[in-house]
Order: sequence, then C-alpha cells, then structure tokens
Amino acid sequence: MLLKSLLIAVALTLPAAAARAELRQHGNTIFTLPEGWSMGQREANGTLTLWSRLPDDECEFCRMWIARSQVKTGAPDKLLARNLRLFLDPDEPEPERIGEVSLSQEGRHKVAMQALKSGRDVQILLAVEIADRTEFYGFEADSRDEARIAASMEIFARDIVPMILTARYLTEGAAPLLGAPDPGGISGVWQGTGTRWSLGIDMMMKMTLESEIFVFWKDGTFYDGTPPGGLQSFDRAAALRAGDMSFGNYRIRGDQLLLDYADGQSDTRSIAQGDMEQGFDCTDSATCTRVQTLPDGTKINGRIESFSHTGFSPGSGITGGTTFSSTLYFAPDGRWSYDSFGGASASFESGGYAGSSSSAQSGRYRVENGTVIRSFENGSPDLVQMIFLDAAGNVMIGGDYLKTGP
Repeated sequence: MLLKSLLIAVALTLPAAAARAELRQHGNTIFTLPEGWSMGQREANGTLTLWSRLPDDECEFCRMWIARSQVKTGAPDKLLARNLRLFLDPDEPEPERIGEVSLSQEGRHKVAMQALKSGRDVQILLAVEIADRTEFYGFEADSRDEARIAASMEIFARDIVPMILTARYLTEGAAPLLGAPDPGGISGVWQGTGTRWSLGIDMMMKMTLESEIFVFWKDGTFYDGTPPGGLQSFDRAAALRAGDMSFGNYRIRGDQLLLDYADGQSDTRSIAQGDMEQGFDCTDSATCTRVQTLPDGTKINGRIESFSHTGFSPGSGITGGTTFSSTLYFAPDGRWSYDSFGGASASFESGGYAGSSSSAQSGRYRVENGTVIRSFENGSPDLVQMIFLDAAGNVMIGGDYLKTGP
C-alpha cells in the first residue's frame, strides 16, 4: 500500500470515540492528552514534546510536537510549505516530501497537512488556522517497514487527530485552564541545591548538583525557574503567547504548598515546620529556602568554572573518553567573557581517534530585578539568570557558585 494513500485515508478521520484523556494547555492551545501519552520537555523555542507511553510498546518510537503559537502571516498550506524543518534537528538532512500538501476545512478551521520522510522516520506536519494565529503540530513514527507505518498511522488517527480537532484556543475565546490567582501573602525567591546520581558511559555512578529556583509574588503567582523579567510583575498573557508554561498559582494550606501550573498539572510540596520561612521540599535531597537577591546595578567580580570527564566502560576494549571545561568571567567594568574547551579521544585495537574544539564569547552584563542579564556582542538574545546570596552569603548565579579567589 502506498504511504501517501494510507496517510490521506486516516489523517483527518475522527474516530467515533476518543480515548480517555486529561485536559492540558500549551500557550494558546487547550487540548486533551490522550491516555498513554505523557508530557515531555519544552524547548527554548516554545515547542512542547509529547511521548508515547502506550502499553505493550505500541507506537514505541512515536512522539508528538505542539509548537509555539504564531501570528498568522498567510494561508496554512503556504506556511506549512515554508516550515518543513520545524521539528527537525539542525544537523538532519533535508526531508523528502511524500505527496503534496493537502488543505481541508474542519469546522471553523482550515487544516493543512504534509507528510515527510526523514531518515528512518516519517513525519506528519499540520498547520491549523485559528483566527489571527496559526498552530503547528507534528507527529513522528518509525517507518522502516509498511507494517510499522500502518500501525503508527492507526495510532495517529485514534489518538492524535482527535486531540487536534477537538482542541480549543484562547484566541477564539477559550478560558485558560489556570484561573485568576488568589493573593498568597509571600514574595521573593526560594532556592535549593541537591544531589543527583547517574550512571556514566564508564559504568561509574556520578554525582551532580541540581538546583531549583522558585519565584513568588504576593498576588498568588509563582514561577518555576528564572522568570524572563526577574522579580518585576509577571506578565501571564505574554508568557502564554510565548508558550512558557512554567508559571502558575500557589496556595498555602497548613504545611502544604500547592502549585497549580498553567498547563493544567499540579504539584504539592511539604513546608518545613509549616513555615515558608523554614523552606519547602525542593529537589529529592534538598530544601528550598528564601534567598536574598542582589540589588540593581551590582557589579560582579569573579568566575564560574565547570569541568567534566567521562571515560569508556571498563572491559569495553576502548580507552580514552570525553572532557569538557568552561569558565565564565565577570568583571567590575560591566563586561563578561566565556571560554570553553571540549575534547574526545578513543584508542582500540584497530586504531583510534582524537579531536577537540574550543569557543569564546563576550559581551556586557547588568543586574536588574534580581537577575544578571548578559548581552552578546554577536547579537544573540540576552541570557537572564537569577543572582542571589545563599544562606552562607555566597554569590550564586542560577545554580552555580561565583568564585572570587585564586
């Protein structure tokens, strides 16, 4: 059976009954998360990944993307044709089109669809016209043989098509999943650093530090991580437009901190001794406590260093490994610079290889709203990190300690 015929047959057919699902939100889009699928990571560009966790390894290598909402700049089929690499990694080759882009009217919405072949995977891209915006979706599955393709397309029709065709959008009047906040009575930054263990390629357990940062405002809003504007009032509407779902509403109930995220998920943290000033459960091995941010205009004098080395597994017959080191310098004159070095080598019975690379960047920084903002001389977007004193009075930038000595 031709792949194109299969795609056209199933792609825009709504099954009689959709699988049980949970309501979720990503920016402008409110959708039902099909049973057996899980929320994955959010990329820096605002794209959300959904992973198949279906039983019996059904559609084992399938995944779904929901891109950041975009202002409409043309017909969906034309926009789709210009965004064929939207969900491809930069180093992947140009994809092969499978048939032509199709355009259909689904209720009030125009939907454009294009199938692609990339390596051993097949992708289906969809662009949905929503009032003055365009929503992009992507679905990927293993395409090594027709049986796998047919099974994956059945999952696409059963789980993904209903999710897209029943989605609701803020631009068409849908209310966000997250309601208005209730005044919470606390404000400031809470941070904790714990340890995390992982198994390296050398089969040795490695301990790494893991930092969590939460910012709270008295109106009942919180942010998990570093807010784009630091401590200034949080713009919830702008965050939704950007696909940033790291914020939400917080409530304190006795010795529990209740966190309701904008995407519809919730979390409960235990408060130490029932007092937020004593902190709350943060990482698996740490407590988040209140920290003092540095005042606007602060000048920094120090560096942040990083070093890692990983060898190959003992008994593998290969010696060598990978090494990475970097240093970020801050000077009192308002400038910063960054140097990094990476190397890899391997030796084995029939030969070996070795290689290395280095990079350097620089620019200016300023401290505002509890953050240090780095501007790049090459025109890259500013980088924003929280800057504060820990309980011992050490300066931390993000989750890293600023070194000031030799």
